[in-house]
Amino acid sequence: MRYHVTACMTLISALLGFLYSLRGVRNCKGGKDKAFSYMAARSFALLILAVIPMAERSVSALVLITFSMMIVQVFDSVIGITEKSLARTLGPLIMALCHLVCLLSFLLSPDSCLLQ
Repeated sequence: MRYHVTACMTLISALLGFLYSLRGVRNCKGGKDKAFSYMAARSFALLILAVIPMAERSVSALVLITFSMMIVQVFDSVIGITEKSLARTLGPLIMALCHLVCLLSFLLSPDSCLLQ
């Protein structure tokens, strides 16, 4: 059960990041800001990776992608701090904490095979 909760949290986080980057690409006038295109490409890669633990039970894949998404969310939160945006700081920070709680809960459960 904890495996699937962690996998779903990671997939949702990756999907939201990808959709956010797509919105940036779409709203960019005349393609002037290529940063959103780069962000969309990287977000798509993370989204594809986040599907793997859902398609096939892989503890190592789940841990790696969840940890990766947690790092992304922490850096997004730092960007929010530099922009002095409360929403862009707290949103990613809350997601990073959710990833941490899910990951620790899973890793400390019998499901993870780490305690056997």
